[in-house]
Amino acid sequence: MALASSGPTQSVAVSLAAILATVAYAGFLPILICFIPMLGIAIGYQRLNAWHTSAGATYSWVGRALNPHAGFLAGWLMLMYYTVGTTSLTCRSGPTSSASSATRRPTTSTRWPPSAPPST
Repeated sequence: MALASSGPTQSVAVSLAAILATVAYAGFLPILICFIPMLGIAIGYQRLNAWHTSAGATYSWVGRALNPHAGFLAGWLMLMYYTVGTTSLTCRSGPTSSASSATRRPTTSTRWPPSAPPST
């Protein structure tokens, strides 16, 4: 699970160099646009943690603010996302790369069955 959770961070770290090499300073604006909502989420988590410090974080906050059943559901949804969601995001590149190599056209005739060799 730790490897799957580091997948999105690794993809940003690897693609950032490619973005800067390809478009130079034009890549700064989209990265800044994506940074602003992430900063808002980080500030929200910081304020919630100041309100109620808990290792359970999200499910304990939901359970305390709404009701315990919603907190239980939030905890299980996060567990399912971390186990299924992040691993499915990191495993997506395997079939994609193998499918792109399988679409090559053969260099010989595409007729089936192949015709008999010419007689001499």
